[in-house]
Amino acid sequence: RMIPLVIADLIDEDYALHNRKVTMSSMYFGCHALFTKPGQSLAPMFGWWVLQRCDPDRIVLDFDPRSDKTVDTDVAAKVWMVMLQLIFLTPLVMCGVMIVCWQPYSLKGKYLKDIKAKVQRINTGLPDESHII
Repeated sequence: RMIPLVIADLIDEDYALHNRKVTMSSMYFGCHALFTKPGQSLAPMFGWWVLQRCDPDRIVLDFDPRSDKTVDTDVAAKVWMVMLQLIFLTPLVMCGVMIVCWQPYSLKGKYLKDIKAKVQRINTGLPDESHII
């Protein structure tokens, strides 16, 4: 939910650094949608595919509380591990990858405040007094 705010800061930085007459916001949001929309559509299908490879139907079909049958513990353990990986490990790994990928970008702190001030000066028509960029 915070990504639009990050993208807005990237748009402001691009606007200030390259002295553009108009922002390229549609290009940034379009590229963001190009990668996120297919991921949002394909992720549930991928999760379903992974769970189906574990054969969860065997657990459901073999389990009857009224009978003396027991659940196959090997299959149950396998499904448990796969679900644990899908629910916890996959987002944790993706978060780590995202942190590593965003590490080189320094759009934070004083630099971000300076960019915001420069964009404000450009939008109000004031002359650019700082040469921070």
